[in-house]
Parts: sequence; structure tokens; C-alpha cells
Amino acid sequence: MAKQSESIYQVIYNNLLDQILNESYRIGDYLPSESELEKIFKASRTPIRKALNQLETDGYIIRIKGKGSVVESKYPTGRWTLMTGFQHNYIGNHGDEKRIKAETIKVSKIYNEELAAELNVFLNNEITYVERVRYFNDNPIIYLQHYIHPEVPIEFFDDNLFSISIGDILKNKAGVDIKKATEQIEAVLADKIISSYLNVEESTPLLKIKRISYTEQDKPIDINIYYVRTDSWKYFVNYNF
Repeated sequence: MAKQSESIYQVIYNNLLDQILNESYRIGDYLPSESELEKIFKASRTPIRKALNQLETDGYIIRIKGKGSVVESKYPTGRWTLMTGFQHNYIGNHGDEKRIKAETIKVSKIYNEELAAELNVFLNNEITYVERVRYFNDNPIIYLQHYIHPEVPIEFFDDNLFSISIGDILKNKAGVDIKKATEQIEAVLADKIISSYLNVEESTPLLKIKRISYTEQDKPIDINIYYVRTDSWKYFVNYNF
């Protein structure tokens, strides 16, 4: 039974992902056609296609014109696994499968002179703000705030609310390839808002990381400030662009 807060697109995405992860659909298998999925989920073509597009963006399937959607991998792809340590935690020492999900809480345009200056845009320009939570085995583990260069259309993030990686959206939707990142790390205590998203007590110690991602031309494109629960996730970095 789907939660009331889940959209039909999310229900379809989660259902198909569950079947890929538990190998009801194995690598190389074709998913049901769009028309078959319409009957299975009693849904229109729009949420069906949106869910399939999301599965492709996240690296689980490949959509082949005239043939359908074929399962490519049980594991999410993208640089985010290398740049956050999730690849190390996801695969584990014995290749045991773990479940990673992400949810976008808010997408909006904001004014912030300090961050606009860091993104090298005019101070009176709006920048895109994306607020997210990443889950590991259904437990909230990272709370993320992205401040993105205004040249990237905000619609890309509205259309990919459950994408694992903002970096993959930037690359696949906007054609932006991240080539370099800098990080600043500090220990902080969870405030009321962050503790509610991460399901921890207020004043719980967290790791705060500020990452600025750059294009090949050394252009800052994304400022990501994120807060990590270190009680269940250990920071591990292996940059490899």
C-alpha cells in the first residue's frame, strides 16, 4: 500500500526499483512495455514515462527506442558515489546490496549575495536552491542544500525529484560536466530543522561539508552544503574524475 504522500510516479518508480533490486528483473531483462505498465499500475502514460526516465537517469535501466527498457545494473551510477563515499558503503566488503534513495524536499529561486558571489553571478541574480535528503536502507542519513548557478534551468530539478544525484542531472539534463571540486569540513551540532530531517535529537554531532563543484573551465556551478549522520555512515573520499 503506497503512502498517501507518494505520487503515482513515485509509486511506480519505487515498485520497479524494488523488483530490480530483488532480482525479479535481472540485468539484461526487459521491463514490461509502457502499455503493459499502464495496465499494471492503472496509470496514464505520463507517470509511467517519468518513472522510466528516472530509472534511466539513476543508471538502473537503458531505454532502447523500438525495443523497450532493459535492466542495466542493480547499483546506482554517477560520480556522487565516488564523491561522497557512498560507493564504499553501498557495495560493502562482501558485495552485499544496500538500498540508497534520495528525495527532493524543496526547489526554489532565492537571493543570496554571498553565495551568488561564490558562483560568480551578479549579486541581484536569483540562484536555484534545492533541498534534499538521502536515505540508506530507508534511514535518513544526509541532509543536503544545493545552490546552483542560474544558467541551469530550475525545471530540471522539478522533473527529477527522486534522482540519486544532482551531478547526474547537471550532466544528463544540462550538459554540464563537473571536473573539479573543493571541500571544507567541520563538526557541528544538529539544529531543530536538520534534526527533524535526519531523525536525530537536537544537538547531535554531525559532519558538515561544503563542496563547490566546477566545470572544466573552472566555473563554479554548484555549492552543496550537506550534513552527515556519522553514527551510521563514515566519510570516505576517493576523487576520480
